[in-house]
Amino acid sequence: HHECEQLLAWHLFPWSSRFLDVFIDHAGHPFYQALGQLARLTLAQWQAQLIIPVAVKPLFR
Repeated sequence: HHECEQLLAWHLFPWSSRFLDVFIDHAGHPFYQALGQLARLTLAQWQAQLIIPVAVKPLFR
């Protein structure tokens, strides 16, 4: 369980919010907009339940 939290905190959460914002903004169909919003809400819920802090990493573009 700890390995999963570490994977999320260090490798997924640092960039997923930015990616999903861009994904939703450029989605060409309401289905993909809704899919991006669902992913964003799901990841936000998971992040709220984490015990370890999320890594801060520079994002480009």
